[in-house]
Amino acid sequence: MMTEKNLKLHKQYKSLFLNHSESTRKKTILISLTISIFSISMSFAFQDKPNTRDPYERLLETTKEYNLAVAKGDSVAIAENSYLLGKRHIALSDYAEGQRWLLKALRIRERIGNFEDIGKIYMRMQEIQIILGTHQSSAFYARKALFNFQKDGKKRGLMTAYTAVGTSFMHLAKANKDHSISLAVNPFLDSAIHYFRQSNVHAIPLGFHGDVGENYRHLSNCFIQKGDIRQYEKYVNQAAHIFKSQNFKRNELHLSLDAVDIYLDKSNYPKAEKWLINAENLVKYPEITDNLKQSLHIARARFYATQEHWAKAYFHVHRAYELDVANAQLYGRQSVDGIRKIHEGELKEVELKARQNEVRILQNNAKIQNKMTWTISLLLAVSLMTALFFGILYKKYLSVSRHNALLIREQSHRTKNDLQSVCNLLNLQLFNVSDDATIQVLQESLLRVESMTMVHHQLYQADDLAKINLEHYIKDLVNSVLKIYHKSQIKTIFDIKPCWLSSEKAVSFGLILNELTTNACKYGLNEATAQLTAKCEEREGEINVYFSDNGPGVSPASEGNGFGINLITMLTTQLKATGHFNTEGGFSYTMTIPITDTWKSKIAKRANDPNIIHEYSH
Repeated sequence: MMTEKNLKLHKQYKSLFLNHSESTRKKTILISLTISIFSISMSFAFQDKPNTRDPYERLLETTKEYNLAVAKGDSVAIAENSYLLGKRHIALSDYAEGQRWLLKALRIRERIGNFEDIGKIYMRMQEIQIILGTHQSSAFYARKALFNFQKDGKKRGLMTAYTAVGTSFMHLAKANKDHSISLAVNPFLDSAIHYFRQSNVHAIPLGFHGDVGENYRHLSNCFIQKGDIRQYEKYVNQAAHIFKSQNFKRNELHLSLDAVDIYLDKSNYPKAEKWLINAENLVKYPEITDNLKQSLHIARARFYATQEHWAKAYFHVHRAYELDVANAQLYGRQSVDGIRKIHEGELKEVELKARQNEVRILQNNAKIQNKMTWTISLLLAVSLMTALFFGILYKKYLSVSRHNALLIREQSHRTKNDLQSVCNLLNLQLFNVSDDATIQVLQESLLRVESMTMVHHQLYQADDLAKINLEHYIKDLVNSVLKIYHKSQIKTIFDIKPCWLSSEKAVSFGLILNELTTNACKYGLNEATAQLTAKCEEREGEINVYFSDNGPGVSPASEGNGFGINLITMLTTQLKATGHFNTEGGFSYTMTIPITDTWKSKIAKRANDPNIIHEYSH
């Protein structure tokens, strides 16, 4: 925020603007811009997110939770609340106190050995160093965070750690821009680019569009420092596309303001105006903070100053100043209110402890005066014995459950290995035969066995030992068949909603899907326009499956004569499902598999069938 000295300077520049020559007015604009930009940049990077709660209230709540954890002696809770207290003090710009709490949390976490939590602590310590401008220390803490997230192995942690390391190197490059190192070959910039790209390697598969866009924004800043305007525009346009498509208005405005400054520095006024117009269209949204609005006014002032529209430039500088003063006053009021709330909370806590001590004394006196009767003792003993008995039963239940789960996993693993051995034997046999018909039969048999192997492979890896995730199973099976038939170039369209199928039905389902894909590969697909479509969704206790290709279809006379069609029909009956072939405009198969068989569903089915006598059971 603007200091009192800055306020006095602003009034002096306003007087100069009104009473002196054009050249003096230009100097006024430039100096005012410099003051405003400096005051905004000190708080913009880490304080442009909207505050939803009073930071002092959150500090008070976290302090109470920390004291409660200390009273209980819970080291895990103490470490977590120490970390949160570090965050709260960072939000209040008390960085020394924040660092002290983070170090306390780090000492406890290192004894426990939770790499993810240790990495999070180092990330916050890196954030403090970025704000303070000690970029060598920020790079050190960012590398520490990356080391722990690599040990933890979770992609989200790796993504954030790579971004943190890249940010530290980017700031190191800016700090060294006036040294003898040329920015075109600055190793800090090259390292920053590498880490931002590594972050996107994890962010893109996770679908974290905001992080992907921010990494593109950072990459554009790195390339503009290297003087590569082509790469800068490539990444800044990619970031803008993501922010716009995902409706990230605050990120898009931040990007637009960066672009305005860069193009103004390059004296490319048409492009600067284009990004400025985009920024002006975004400022109306409610998630835009005062800091961003203030920066927009500064960007407008800079632009108008380059066009020598001095009145407009001064107007926007003045608006930025007014927002700065309003924010400073609000911050002051919040600080006073926050300190008052903390003081009142401490007084209430002292009163509560005094009352608790008084109650404790009264309880001790009551215990001394009133002895426990034999009935209460007997009830207490019975209660303890009952609790002990049920505790033993519960432990036995957990032990049996774990043992059964282990047996099921082992069974699935061995079945998968056995089926894999069969696949290996069939593969060996393929190399020893030369007859095309025999090779085809062996390949089809191999695919059927592999479809069963996939079921047991997923059961062995999944947490749920009784169900198969069809979303992954369908894609893996179809792609496996296409790969064996050397038809990976065929276009595949998957529209698979999250749905699960029991392991008993999954084998038959996999054989059906295998036959459908095999038939599509064997008959009639034009390589140039070949396309397979697989859809699956769960609705009202049933799984609806649709499979089609855009081949020439099958003539009515040949329907039902092939082994594959007969096998599909037999397996559909075995699943108690309904299926329908359609050969018009290609080949398609629609199947409905029931996945619930409760008494309610049975009564509903009977109610819709006029040939069944209705039965009711109570």
